[in-house]
Amino acid sequence: MKVYRDLALVSKYILEVSNLDVEEMAKKATMKDLKEIAKKHDIKLGRCPTKLKIAKMIPKEELEALVKK
Repeated sequence: MKVYRDLALVSKYILEVSNLDVEEMAKKATMKDLKEIAKKHDIKLGRCPTKLKIAKMIPKEELEALVKK
């Protein structure tokens, strides 16, 4: 049982780390660029999208490419 609990904690930690990466990348990107990528992938943004919400929805490769630009 302890192994499964440890495994769950590790997977939760990995998700938190990846979300931090997305947050940092979202801060560096502009809203205009994020919206263009979302439109290209036919992603519905909803009523009040934030940079972070859009960054979580678009493919991570696209976000990385945008930040490197």
